[in-house]
Amino acid sequence: MNRREFLKVSAIFPLLLTRADQIIRGLDRVGSIQEYPNVVILIFDALSAKHMSLYNYPRNTTPNIDRFAENAIVYHNHYASGNFTTSSTASLFSGTYPWFHRALHLQGNILKNHVEKNIFNLIPEDVQTTVYTHNQLAFTLLSQLSAFIDHLKPPRDLALYDPQYSDRIFPSDYYVASVSEKAIMLGEDKLNPTSLLGALDYIFRLYINKKKIITDIGSTFPRGIPQFGNMLYILEDFTDWVMDEIIELPYPYLMYLHALPPHGPYKTRRDFKGIFEDDYEHVAKPEHFFSQGHGNVYLNQMRREYDEFLAYADTEFGRLYDHLEKNGVFENSYVIITSDHGEMFERGIRGHMSETLYESLIRVPLIVSKPGQNKRIDVHTPTSNIDLLPTLMNIYHQPVPEWCEGAVLPEFNSEPEREDREVYSVEAKSNPKNGKLRKATIALVRAGYKLIRYSGYEDFEEQFEFYNLEEDPEELDDIYSTTDIIAQELKHIMETKLSQVDDGFD
Repeated sequence: MNRREFLKVSAIFPLLLTRADQIIRGLDRVGSIQEYPNVVILIFDALSAKHMSLYNYPRNTTPNIDRFAENAIVYHNHYASGNFTTSSTASLFSGTYPWFHRALHLQGNILKNHVEKNIFNLIPEDVQTTVYTHNQLAFTLLSQLSAFIDHLKPPRDLALYDPQYSDRIFPSDYYVASVSEKAIMLGEDKLNPTSLLGALDYIFRLYINKKKIITDIGSTFPRGIPQFGNMLYILEDFTDWVMDEIIELPYPYLMYLHALPPHGPYKTRRDFKGIFEDDYEHVAKPEHFFSQGHGNVYLNQMRREYDEFLAYADTEFGRLYDHLEKNGVFENSYVIITSDHGEMFERGIRGHMSETLYESLIRVPLIVSKPGQNKRIDVHTPTSNIDLLPTLMNIYHQPVPEWCEGAVLPEFNSEPEREDREVYSVEAKSNPKNGKLRKATIALVRAGYKLIRYSGYEDFEEQFEFYNLEEDPEELDDIYSTTDIIAQELKHIMETKLSQVDDGFD
């Protein structure tokens, strides 16, 4: 072989290696897919089912999710077990309610003796797990479970800018490092830093980097670039990464993908600003005793901006949907869309940082596409996000652990649907982690009725609300009465349950 012939062969050698790698990955996929399917769990943070055109919301907010639902199972009465990320996401991971895992607070975590009780630990070892979230609260929990996750991608990897650096120095102590950094830079009251030098450096870096980013892409987001805390991001980067990753991963895999939109602040892309400048106004509701003092004009404007942000998120899902369909992912994968909690624009309250548990806060979407599914199935039985773990156990042909409080979702088991099933949601941010649930809001949904119990709050010790959700889906008519047989039956069920779950706590 002469020199020229050698150079020709050398030039194609890298291509041969690449092709060989592709062939090996393909063989891995063919061999593994026969035993276990792929699972993709896609979370849209703070997505309320009551704001989705899929669930008959009057604005066309989710046309692409609607399109996905045509070949999926649509759960119409699916509930988050809490009204904010930490408690509800911990329930999704563990298959247990907040009173069990005790991640009750904003930056809380799961009780140490329950850490191993999670989805990532229970699925077969052959299934590779890839996990990402924009949300640092969810990442705090995931960091606690990182020993059971094959690839946990940090939020900053898909951020335009993230000034946090303590976790880079202490990668194994994300929770302690992040809380300490906030105390040093911002102070406990978020006004007075405990380290002047550190705070000045922090502010300088924040200003310089933000200024450059705003100069580069600020015109694309007229209300400001999407952010969570001080982290700036755009959903397009998330979508692009998922599209690349989902094709490259070896079979079988489980992906947990947690995107922030439509979580506030509602900073939609330019082409969605103003698309819902219409005459729609949500039904006016009286202020709640936990009202934040917001008037209906303001709440309607925030609702409109939320809907615009949701439409942006849905369009990005549309890009992902087309990519998955084009590459045959739906043929061998379960694809699940859901949320950790909803959002509220009523009764003087905006957002989800509230002590209330109304439908807009805790009724969230659940749409599940089975491999090769080619028709829509609608399920109206009440379900909970604690049902995801036992359903995955069913998919992977694994036993459901005894401590799990969830049930295998309808359409995944042969048992008849239970219309009288009890589903709970818990709000206890002000309750001690290891204490009995004395200061908390508890909601119980069963057979079309909903009981809400407020206890331990200032100015009252205990108060109840009771709604007929079938006749009054907007929860306008509180029909609680000590003489109502159904209300008292649900009250007895709730009190019995709380007595059981409080056992062992101070």
